[in-house]
Amino acid sequence: MKEPVELEAGKLLGLKPYRIFVYSMENLDNKDKKKLLSALYGYSTKKKVGKKEYSYTYHGIKDVQKLGKNSLLVPEISAKEVEILLKSYKVKYRSIRVWVED
Repeated sequence: MKEPVELEAGKLLGLKPYRIFVYSMENLDNKDKKKLLSALYGYSTKKKVGKKEYSYTYHGIKDVQKLGKNSLLVPEISAKEVEILLKSYKVKYRSIRVWVED
């Protein structure tokens, strides 16, 4: 007799694990708010030196989606990176694990 195979319900339904982060930046000054948002979402800069133009793009944390003011949807594989970033700025946050259809 064969043993039953254990499968996660999410995989059977075609769902992927994500986290919703809700955070508050009320204790940050404007400079730190800008740094945090740039680290989360990324930014790009252009600089002209003489006739040459240099551009730099930082993409932020992979696959972060803004849900609304102070809320994010993050794949589970990137959640730890977001937690570390929020803790480094001493931002109050909550996270909720959700399953999202692929």
